[in-house]
Amino acid sequence: MKEMKRILILVILVTFLAGCSGNGVIPPPIEEPPAEIIEELVEKFVGTWLNVDKNTGHITKIAIVEIDDYLSIQVWGKCHPDDCDWGKKFIKKNEVIDGVINLTWLFTGTKVVQEMVLLDDFNGRIDVKCDYNYGGKEFTLTDAMYKS
Repeated sequence: MKEMKRILILVILVTFLAGCSGNGVIPPPIEEPPAEIIEELVEKFVGTWLNVDKNTGHITKIAIVEIDDYLSIQVWGKCHPDDCDWGKKFIKKNEVIDGVINLTWLFTGTKVVQEMVLLDDFNGRIDVKCDYNYGGKEFTLTDAMYKS
């Protein structure tokens, strides 16, 4: 009788745990894209990008440089008399997935979540979308950039 209880408890436990994992199947690990695809995307991003709108009041220039397994990304915004350097961010090359680079910038009282997207027809253009949270106010700006 004691043995029967143990078996019953074991069956219930196994059934419960299988139910907790969704369909009872452990999902495969997420795989990185092949290195050659990553390198191809990185190559498309590397360079100096300028805003299509020469009179923008927003992002004027982005410089992306490849350094070993990383990308250095430096952004400038419109200021007077000289553009403001937002600084540099570094990401691993394998973070450039599906032609998108995501960055977060923190300034005094402001958080900017930036997304750089290669256009599908890639002709040396990216769209740069910035979601701002400035003093509790949220807004989004999007810029078209071309590779110079």
